[in-house]
Amino acid sequence: MTFEIRPLRLDEMAMPVEWAAREGWNPGLSDAGLDHLADVRTVGLDGVVDQQHNYRRSGFVLAHRNVRYAGVAPLRVVATNGRRSITLVPAADVDPSALERYDAAHFGAKRSDFLRAWTTDSSHRALVAVRGSDDGTAGDGTVGDVAGYGVIRPCRDGFKVGPLFATDAATAAQLIEGLVQGVAPGAAIFLDPPTVNAEAVQLAESLGMRPVFETARMYRGKPLDLPIDDVFGITTFELG
Repeated sequence: MTFEIRPLRLDEMAMPVEWAAREGWNPGLSDAGLDHLADVRTVGLDGVVDQQHNYRRSGFVLAHRNVRYAGVAPLRVVATNGRRSITLVPAADVDPSALERYDAAHFGAKRSDFLRAWTTDSSHRALVAVRGSDDGTAGDGTVGDVAGYGVIRPCRDGFKVGPLFATDAATAAQLIEGLVQGVAPGAAIFLDPPTVNAEAVQLAESLGMRPVFETARMYRGKPLDLPIDDVFGITTFELG
């Protein structure tokens, strides 16, 4: 039997997404088309823990663990300090180039088409945390003003928050509080923090969320140098 190895076409994306669903990854309802827009340049993976030995044989090295936390809306957001100078605005109201630069710094590469689709999809809600001035008014959305952003999207089971990037835990808490507003009580909410960010894990636990699944983030070659302390939730497994 002869096999051909080639890039996956857009019209074929539904197949691996369906495989992911059968394995319990709970992909987003719009993930098939949006994942195809990701501009993949670094070889990395999020693999189930018991397969790490197989990935090592192919040259992959463990970077950290990502753990999926699950909770139920409405989340119990604990009050935190340092919120007065942060304003949440829709991603559409922020300078796209500023958001793109902020995202690239936390993802490790530019993903312009993907980011545009991820933040504007009609079923997604995207919010940006903007630093305000001393009088409490919002900034102008320049790269220096962006203090974090997050997206929530519907999945086959409940909703996932990702990414959740923020300069500190207080900003991350404010973002997730804003993102889950409007989600029906009783709906499942998922967040995938890297365990090397202790504040991200503490935030998830403070929201009443509990771990339900985990993967091993592994890279072949030089790992990405990311500001992991600003990553409170990855975008989605396999995309970072």
